[in-house]
Amino acid sequence: MLGVLTRRLGDFDRAEEALSEALAEALSRWPDEGVPDSPTGCLVTTGWRKALDRLRRDAVGREKLLRLAAEPPPAPGVDDRLTMIFGCCHPDLAEPTRVELTLYAASGLSTAEIAPAFLVPVPRMAQRLTGAKRQCASAASVF
Repeated sequence: MLGVLTRRLGDFDRAEEALSEALAEALSRWPDEGVPDSPTGCLVTTGWRKALDRLRRDAVGREKLLRLAAEPPPAPGVDDRLTMIFGCCHPDLAEPTRVELTLYAASGLSTAEIAPAFLVPVPRMAQRLTGAKRQCASAASVF
């Protein structure tokens, strides 16, 4: 299976990743749906489709990056920090998260400096900040 995917993709690492994703999907589906007549063929096909999906996502990402690189960077403005503070205080975020994110993004404090103030370990604060940034990104119009 790995040989087929490597030959078709021309990339051993990508083939290995695709086969791994196909196996994970099989492990989650096959107990309920049953093992297909040709498990090897099913895994190769699923791996191939997973690899194609990844290649498409990568291509879209490269296109977006090229578009962004072609635009001149915006000039820094006086209101940039204020915009950041308002974005960090988005009403969709819980109040403690707003404070944490504002301290991190607008005040420039590190995760290690913020964690003791909230009585949490540094790795937990890093998780909270990552979740908050992800939530802001999904709100699209925050920043």
